[in-house]
Amino acid sequence: MSKAKPMDPVKKANLLISGEMILIAIAFLVLGFLRLFEVIKSSEIRGHIFNIITAVGGAWVLTDFIWSTVSKKRREKVTYLDKCLNLVMSLAVLAFDIYCFIHWADFKNEEFMQGFFRIGISVVFFAIFTNYTFQGIYHYFKPTKQLLAAVAYDEEQKRLALEEAKNKEEKTEK
Repeated sequence: MSKAKPMDPVKKANLLISGEMILIAIAFLVLGFLRLFEVIKSSEIRGHIFNIITAVGGAWVLTDFIWSTVSKKRREKVTYLDKCLNLVMSLAVLAFDIYCFIHWADFKNEEFMQGFFRIGISVVFFAIFTNYTFQGIYHYFKPTKQLLAAVAYDEEQKRLALEEAKNKEEKTEK
């Protein structure tokens, strides 16, 4: 019987990260359909909370993109394609949020909440689904810079630990 060869750490971590992204994507797809078909309904307060949270998140993603663009040190550490894809999603979410903030009083109107708002949230969720699906598939074939750096760091730590153990062993023999 042949023993199964252990999986390469990069491939193993890459598979885990890609799988996680695909699972997140599927969760947002399900949420999008549940919201679109009115299985999940929003109240006025939930609508406001959703808009505030997504506006803060969208602003952070926009800030992170600008930071990654301006800082060479940051750009070397991140996958710039991910930042660009997240920027597109962030701008769409911010545009949706700004429209909702302008129509803050309309949240009392059931037609607004179950019409525009319902479809708008579904579109946001479908955009997140598309983004994470692409990233999950893409990063399966091309690992992120952070993953490669983490694996290199881990291998360096293992090498140093082996070297230290070897040095202790040599000292005890003397």
